[in-house]
Amino acid sequence: MRFYIAKLDVPAIREFLVANLMAAIDDAHNRARKAKDVEDRLEYYRVIGYLCQIIDGLVLNDQKDEITRANRDMEKRLKLLEAAGEAEQGIGKSPTSSGGGEKPEN
Repeated sequence: MRFYIAKLDVPAIREFLVANLMAAIDDAHNRARKAKDVEDRLEYYRVIGYLCQIIDGLVLNDQKDEITRANRDMEKRLKLLEAAGEAEQGIGKSPTSSGGGEKPEN
């Protein structure tokens, strides 16, 4: 497999990889059906199992990416709402003085 780290369209890359993995699974399945030896058949099905695990990982990562993206969007919205609420509370109020040690000049 090649590394596609430089590309930005992650969903398209993921879809491409899953399609290639599915083609490899179909090929391994056809070879397993044609195999005469039981050991050869088992090896093909073992390979199919590994390829299915890779697909599962890709799909799981996709779901995690979607959840992470949605979480980031919600955090941004929350910050905007908090900032808007603070701005509303600040309207019409006088700034608080520190009451510190400054003495008026005479």
